[in-house]
Amino acid sequence: LPKSISFSMTPYFSIEVHRNIVSPIAAHLEKHLNIPVVVKEAENYRDLIDETIKGEVDVALISPLAFILAKEENPQLDLLAAVVAQGTTTYSGYLVTPSQSDIFSINDAQGKKLALVDPVSTSGSLFPLLFFQQQGINIDNYFAKTSFAGTHDKALALIREKQVDIAAVSSDTLVAYNALGPGGFARIVAKTGRAPYDALVANPKLPKKIREEIKTIFLRLSIHTQEGRAILAKKNLLSGFIPVTESHYETVKAAARAGGLIQK
Repeated sequence: LPKSISFSMTPYFSIEVHRNIVSPIAAHLEKHLNIPVVVKEAENYRDLIDETIKGEVDVALISPLAFILAKEENPQLDLLAAVVAQGTTTYSGYLVTPSQSDIFSINDAQGKKLALVDPVSTSGSLFPLLFFQQQGINIDNYFAKTSFAGTHDKALALIREKQVDIAAVSSDTLVAYNALGPGGFARIVAKTGRAPYDALVANPKLPKKIREEIKTIFLRLSIHTQEGRAILAKKNLLSGFIPVTESHYETVKAAARAGGLIQK
């Protein structure tokens, strides 16, 4: 048996929010596996992809695009399950603007400041870049400035503080921070795409029996139990996990191909 299991998750949100999401899941896994679980904090999306490829992390919850990129490099990577959040298997990417801004369509955004999330974020970079490409927009000369905020909540904060005019974020971030609607501070300009939620993956070097146990523990974890609610009901709005095959992420693979991130 391994002496301990390392667990990591894509850093969508700032570090405090992120820890609050990851720690209860790790503790739950440790309790049911009876093996110490150590949380590894990834610096950014790419960092976690690299650790997953190299087998430096045993179990990871990785974003859809991160899964596609990691699987390309390490085909043996074991897909255990997919996330369900807010009761659904997919989420959307949006471009948003401060609610009082004069941007109502992407055509109004010329010469404005754009914030993306991370270069390998699905809804925070890949989808908006493909969206701009489809609109015939070259972001380098269309926007006055393009920056990467690093996390979804930071990108949204730039909108709240009116430091940028338009930002790419996930639908879940908008819900978690009550960004839209009467009391909100943001307005949707465009929908950029739809993706399945995160992939739960395991290092293929872990004994198969342990991988199966981990899979079972996650598939049983759900907001339909009191224990599950205490663990999952955080800012990222997780509901539970479902068994899937790689085809679950086919749309993201196609987008990654279109965006030139993978060859085949």
